[in-house]
Amino acid sequence: MNIESLSRILKIGLLLVLQVLIFNQINLFHIATPYPYIVLLFLFPLSLSPTKRVIYSGLLALLLDAFSGTKGLHTASFTLIAFLSIYLQRPFIDMDSDPKASFFRASSKKGILFLLFLEIILHHFVFFFLDGLSLFDIHYFLLRFLSSSLLSILVALLFALFMGDRLKRN
Repeated sequence: MNIESLSRILKIGLLLVLQVLIFNQINLFHIATPYPYIVLLFLFPLSLSPTKRVIYSGLLALLLDAFSGTKGLHTASFTLIAFLSIYLQRPFIDMDSDPKASFFRASSKKGILFLLFLEIILHHFVFFFLDGLSLFDIHYFLLRFLSSSLLSILVALLFALFMGDRLKRN
């Protein structure tokens, strides 16, 4: 195991611990909760096969569900976004980059920011749609979806700046 793999594992572990211990406890006005753990999708190496990427994402989300008490909501939404991100990230990846590098190092700043925004929006739509299926109220759904998305985007951008070497250099 090299230094980069160890660093990646520590970043993933830190982000999961922060999500469970800190971000799950934030509930602004009983509506907005940040879910910046979507940044995890940008930490996987480019050489990771799509099947392994979806399986690892599902296992990480299952772990998050177990500690958050969300009964599969994170697993369903994060696994779907992990599957979609395989196809969403391809156009933004520099083909000359190292296959062991993460998406942060292999794409442009604009690509990272656009995909971060898009993946958070998709994740939150699925998450809050599944959460609100039993007692569906469109106004409450939209309020939670939009406010949590904005809060998550802000927090995820901070994580992306902290964890992404490309964003620091450019």
